[in-house]
Amino acid sequence: LAEALKVNATLKELGLGLTNPGAEGVRALADALKVNSTLTSLSLGYNSMSDDIAVVLAEGLKLNTTLASLDVRANMLSDGAAMAFADVLRVNTSLTSLDLSHNRAIGAEGVAALADALRSNSTLLELE
Repeated sequence: LAEALKVNATLKELGLGLTNPGAEGVRALADALKVNSTLTSLSLGYNSMSDDIAVVLAEGLKLNTTLASLDVRANMLSDGAAMAFADVLRVNTSLTSLDLSHNRAIGAEGVAALADALRSNSTLLELE
């Protein structure tokens, strides 16, 4: 699927919630996001994703210019993932919606990093 995303010129939305793509799947998806120019919405909620995997995804988003909505709700994310997504918000200019809800391990440090990133981000409209 990730290889197809690298060359696909039509797909706008991809829902991978409850699919458990694992570290390899997310790594391949992150690589595809670096070059994909059509995908605007990606859902990866409810996948037991860890911070390590989320950091890899975040790296792909730093180079992406089309994704507007990312849903990573109800995974196993904590402050490390929140800080990685905060780094994305500092450089990404296409993301308008980020759903981090129901990741109970995101604490004060992660929230502070996101708040700091919002100071320089002018495109995000929705953060959960």
